[in-house]
Amino acid sequence: MDLHDQIAPFAGLRYVAAKAGKIEDLLAPPYDVIYPDMRDALYLKSPFNVTRLILGKTSESDSATDNRYTRAAAYLDRWTRDGVLARDEWPAVYLYSQTYDSPEGPKTRVGFMARKRLEEFGGSVVPHENTFAGPKADRLELTRACKCNFSPIFGLYTDPSMSAEQIQREVMRSKPDVEAKMDDGQTHRMWVVTDTARIKAFAGAVGDKKILIADGHHRYETALNYLKENSVGGKRPTNEMRYVLMYFTNTESEGLSVFATHRVVNHLEAFDPGAFSKKLSLGFDVEKISSGSGKRDEAAEKKMLALMAKSPVPAFGLYSGGGDYGIIRLKKASSGGLLEGLDVAILHEKILAGMLGVRPQTDMAHQQIYYGQDVAKCAARVDDGTSKLAFFLNPTPIKQMREISLAGLKMPQKSTYFYPKLITGLVINPLY
Repeated sequence: MDLHDQIAPFAGLRYVAAKAGKIEDLLAPPYDVIYPDMRDALYLKSPFNVTRLILGKTSESDSATDNRYTRAAAYLDRWTRDGVLARDEWPAVYLYSQTYDSPEGPKTRVGFMARKRLEEFGGSVVPHENTFAGPKADRLELTRACKCNFSPIFGLYTDPSMSAEQIQREVMRSKPDVEAKMDDGQTHRMWVVTDTARIKAFAGAVGDKKILIADGHHRYETALNYLKENSVGGKRPTNEMRYVLMYFTNTESEGLSVFATHRVVNHLEAFDPGAFSKKLSLGFDVEKISSGSGKRDEAAEKKMLALMAKSPVPAFGLYSGGGDYGIIRLKKASSGGLLEGLDVAILHEKILAGMLGVRPQTDMAHQQIYYGQDVAKCAARVDDGTSKLAFFLNPTPIKQMREISLAGLKMPQKSTYFYPKLITGLVINPLY
């Protein structure tokens, strides 16, 4: 399979400003980080907001012929007929930059969107997290109805030579085809690249390198499942079905940020704080940090996070409410395999499952655990009684994630949070 067969340009569906309105009112985060209140707000922004396609509302009257998937398909068909969405005339690669604020100051992450030839995991595409049946079934229903990829898979490749970056800089000297300055302070810019030489150069930069999925595992497996079901029983898949929309960025890029995803335990039957502390002390050293205020304390949180970051052994932060924080450090560093030394795997196996009876690696995990990146919001859930305990993690280094993935192992769900999320709605990949 040559490079151009692995990574291909495509003529994407894009919003037409004259019919659709301001681009800022049309875009949305990926479906899996849109909560009900956010969805309602996005719906109000515009009757053409992409959320109506990727995460439609449900109704008690839904049926097999009238549901959020069929309604998404109807929106897509109507918007295309009315010129709200139009397909580009020429196949292209879509250069995409995101400027955002990070703890180190403003950053810009740059990559490109193209079609990636589908293949089973273990070849050039490497996963790093487990997936669940529920989200894959949901995304498959949407793909069947709409025959499109709405959100790109986030793919990472490693190229120390930075061969694509020179071309990116050349393209970015021109005015972007799309620029969206969002309310959260992020600026999204996209350039439509149709020049054949540049497209080949982008494909060549990735080449036959391993592509690590940073985000979008469920969507990638959904694309595989959609191809498979259109390849049996005499069916003949379109060439477009053999590909999936993917965003490619270099792990050597200065604009790449990885944050931690913390775990907040929602419900615990007959929880005994004393018994839990005793269990913890068998394998962990616990250092208490009390604010003395009886409530969440920003200074105590900063101290906790700083101590976690400096720990030479896997360490976690703990908040049990009332201003009581703690640092949990593994007493003895593991001499086992790669996963045995991964802090999030230790938290899941030894503490959540082993001591609290919580099973993070199940389809029901979202009912037991709240996953969040904001330390203050996680602690607030404990204080207001929504949750029982909050556990805080250090970010997983890209190097460690890559080593684990290339060894054929998978990390627990939501082990990493590549920030910012890729926005949805800049370009849609038709599968027809």
